[in-house]
Amino acid sequence: MPVSGSLWSRWWRTGLFFLVAVVVVLGDQATKEWVKTHLALGEVIPLDSVTRLTHVQNTGAAFGLMAQAGGWWRYIFFYGVSFAAIVAMAVHLAICPTSQSCSTASSRW
Repeated sequence: MPVSGSLWSRWWRTGLFFLVAVVVVLGDQATKEWVKTHLALGEVIPLDSVTRLTHVQNTGAAFGLMAQAGGWWRYIFFYGVSFAAIVAMAVHLAICPTSQSCSTASSRW
């Protein structure tokens, strides 16, 4: 049975979404590792007149959220929330029709 153009298009977009997500995550982790190995804690490298690269450590999430939470619980929570968000975006992208905007496709939920 041949794959329809619409189905192929959805699979292509979903695959592209995951590829971009993987590249972004790998780039983020590589940058963090480079900073850890090449900059001392608190060291600043000016990139231009506005942007600086600074080695800081944040043991929590945005603005130190859950910084005081105990060990493994914090990691399970953050990985779980991240995974759920990625799955929700991928499902939304997969069901989004090519002839409509994605905002109208979400009204079917």
